[in-house]
Amino acid sequence: MVVPVGYGKTVIGTGSFEVASGIIGADTCLYLTPTDVLRSQVYAGVERALAVVGSSRPIRKILADNAFAGRIRASDANFIVASYQQVIAAPRVYASLCGDRRMHLVCDEAHHLSERGSWAAALAQLPVQSRLLLSATPVRLDREAIAGVRYLDADDGGLVIDPLLEVSMRQAWKEGGILKHLNMQMKDYAVELRNAEGEIFEFTASEMAELPDFDQKCVRQQLRWNEDYVAPLVREFAATLQAKLAAARGQHQGLVFAATTGHANHLYRLFGRWHSSLRCVVVHSADIADGENTRRLADFHAKKYDVLIQVKKASEGFDAPTVSVVLKLDAIFSREPVIQQLGRGLRFNHNLPPAPTVEVTDLAAEMKDAVEYCKVWTNRAAKERARRHGSGENHHAALNVDYGRTAGRKGSLSTPNEYRAKGDWMKRRYLELSK
Repeated sequence: MVVPVGYGKTVIGTGSFEVASGIIGADTCLYLTPTDVLRSQVYAGVERALAVVGSSRPIRKILADNAFAGRIRASDANFIVASYQQVIAAPRVYASLCGDRRMHLVCDEAHHLSERGSWAAALAQLPVQSRLLLSATPVRLDREAIAGVRYLDADDGGLVIDPLLEVSMRQAWKEGGILKHLNMQMKDYAVELRNAEGEIFEFTASEMAELPDFDQKCVRQQLRWNEDYVAPLVREFAATLQAKLAAARGQHQGLVFAATTGHANHLYRLFGRWHSSLRCVVVHSADIADGENTRRLADFHAKKYDVLIQVKKASEGFDAPTVSVVLKLDAIFSREPVIQQLGRGLRFNHNLPPAPTVEVTDLAAEMKDAVEYCKVWTNRAAKERARRHGSGENHHAALNVDYGRTAGRKGSLSTPNEYRAKGDWMKRRYLELSK
């Protein structure tokens, strides 16, 4: 399933155990995550997730600990939360556990599972009865296929994921109460550089990043330490956060993405010097113990801090609805990680009173999305029909005739709802033909 950040993957993953129990008689759920932070969040969110889906199934949950694997069996737990690292560290333990149960496997942030990777290889050895893969960004940076995912031929000759369910960011926002409005600013700076001969060159930061022979260290690291570069960004971040806190005390927090652990410590000192009224905390894995990081993250969630400055501790799966201001000062530019980072500030905060809004409908975009949806599933259904019946007829025309007869429609489509209804019919037809 592909759903946006903040849409409720924990609810979907936990609820899928209820579905697997009803369909294939699953008696245990093994819920896997890529990080310990997300593992802890999932574990803490099981009760709320069950309440959302309306389940009354008795749950005996346990946080997996490889050092005491026997405790899982002794506790008779039926909901086990672990990490991918734990499975690969003790494959026999988890294979034995799955062999003793009718196990339903949930793989959160499934884009981490490269088809040729060690995590996926370890999971392939688990004798599970059913599995569900969840992701908000189902494309890997190395463009490797994701293990266990069904792919289809795309119109451009490549491959595209064919998920059980896909919810777009636009759709999630229109549903309401899921994603905040996003107000994003990207800053660029002109920098003067003097070479050994005394010549002065002027570049913008983005131009320098595009130069193939330019010293990327200057752009990605040194510039981020320069106070002339950092000061206005921090000032705008602080002013925005302080204004929000003034309007709703305790309901807003800020998140800063630092490039390195040294950079995070540097930013912490700058916040203390320039904006001491904001309570800041740093988390990273250099000289801070895991237990201390956990305590600091818990204190941030408890709103003892206004700003969290971190390195790779709150980029994926980090759930803090009060985060409403994000400052990105790291060196990550790839699309998928950036979407994950922005998602930390998109989660809806239900503790805030609803703001008055003016509804604006983009009719052109709505129509474009609906037409594209209909086109994609018509093409897929036609390809599948051709595979079944051969290439001796016009399969697009045959499907259109079948749809018109079934739906009682004649003539061309004219509204987004009509295109979506046809797309839904074509999707069902594709699934029937692909069985």
